[in-house]
Amino acid sequence: MAYDQLKSSTRARVDALIKQHPDYATLFVKNASANEPARARAAFIEAAVWADQIRTDPRFYDETRPDAEPTPLLPGFPDMQRHGGWHFIDLPFSQDGTALESAAAPNLVTELDRLMTELARPGGANDPSQRAYDLVWLIHLIGDVHAPLHCVSRFSVSEPKGDQGGNLVFVSVGNSAEGITLHKYWDDAVGTDTSPGWVNRTSTEILRSHPSGEPSNEPQQFSPQAWAQESLSTAKIEIYRFGPENGSHQRPVSLPAGYRANAKKVAEAQVAKAASRLAAFLSLRL
Repeated sequence: MAYDQLKSSTRARVDALIKQHPDYATLFVKNASANEPARARAAFIEAAVWADQIRTDPRFYDETRPDAEPTPLLPGFPDMQRHGGWHFIDLPFSQDGTALESAAAPNLVTELDRLMTELARPGGANDPSQRAYDLVWLIHLIGDVHAPLHCVSRFSVSEPKGDQGGNLVFVSVGNSAEGITLHKYWDDAVGTDTSPGWVNRTSTEILRSHPSGEPSNEPQQFSPQAWAQESLSTAKIEIYRFGPENGSHQRPVSLPAGYRANAKKVAEAQVAKAASRLAAFLSLRL
């Protein structure tokens, strides 16, 4: 959706930069069309999920583990860490008065702010491979910061250390007796089909329902902190509306009537907002 909103001149800059990423040929255009415009669009879409793919890529290692062993540094990469902590920020809140703990750093906000600063630096001081690496992370993280459960941890009597963005809350789905995590429920709210046809149809429908205006250069438009606070507010109002329960895998929380339809509506609005803001940043700052 963001790519389709870019002007041709911006798109050309973005395409050229993504080609500098070391995984461009092996992952981003591995199954892409030979048609150059279609190939460039496919590369952008594939680049958007790269930050999740490296979580299971043996070339990279989990630096947060006490027994972590660094993997060999490969050409074009600034490091081989998986940076799992970049995908979220645990902004705390409670519905029952449980004591809160501050979000740890580095996190989604600190790193998104850093990436945006580096990419917007006049003259492009960092080298092309670093800028390509930053851009691919930026595309992904702007999506993450608009996913409300990537920006929250609910503290409660039963989860005094926080629910890890809904990963410790279980909710019922359909007629199944077993629950799924609230986080997964909202990850899947727009849909789970990844076929090009479905992606194109869905993005067109969402853009039609949430048309974007001309990008503004107002400072708050490019504020990861403001975006995260906005997602926190959305989580409080729309996601945790079922009350303070956490449920369990075997005894999940029953969601109120109309919750699923509202979740899809809210998630689509967040996707549209993320796409519009990403497109604006690339157009005005890259």
